[in-house]
Amino acid sequence: MCVIDQLKSLHTGSLAKLKKSFIEWLRAKLITCWDTQAKEFDTQLIHSTHLIRSELSRNKKGFKTFIGYTYRDLSFVPYVCTEENPFYPSVGKVKLSKPANFTSIVEEYLEDVHASKQKKEVSRKNKSLSDWGFQMKRGLRPLVKRILSTNKLVDGRKRALFILSCELRNTVGDTEAMNQITNWSNSLPDPIPQLTIEQTFKSKVYRLPDTYIQRFLEEMKL
Repeated sequence: MCVIDQLKSLHTGSLAKLKKSFIEWLRAKLITCWDTQAKEFDTQLIHSTHLIRSELSRNKKGFKTFIGYTYRDLSFVPYVCTEENPFYPSVGKVKLSKPANFTSIVEEYLEDVHASKQKKEVSRKNKSLSDWGFQMKRGLRPLVKRILSTNKLVDGRKRALFILSCELRNTVGDTEAMNQITNWSNSLPDPIPQLTIEQTFKSKVYRLPDTYIQRFLEEMKL
């Protein structure tokens, strides 16, 4: 497949999208001095929405001026034009660049695009189920098991119910959580009304930190 056909296959039916992608890639290469980072430039210049003051306009240091066409034209001494010095800002003539080997540039662009697509594909395959919206089942925390295993709780029953509701619904689901909490409640000296348990299940499920549960256990002396 020739270079032109490969370019067409990247963005089928969207020449504008292809041009935008290639130009932004080329700008990124130029700004990073072809990935060498030999000079530092504003990376916002990669995108066409970034505005740049033209020559003769004023910035924080002074007036913007033309400094040359290539790196050979740059001065070792910073060329700053201000109202206090004798240097006057100037405007350079527009010169259109012509790449010496445009085909090789396009081929490098194609290689980068394909490498980027392969990297994204590998990343997509390596995503965990939780990244796609599936909640992985995890074991019940030992701190919560201590609450679930006690049948002597009198004070703090509603706080215990709240902790158990959040933890169990996050681990075993609402149906099994309801069964386990009902059995736990019935084992207490003063069971929690079923209506209270059902109302608790209507509230938001939180991922409670260990410190919160540990503090409750200490207060209840469990």
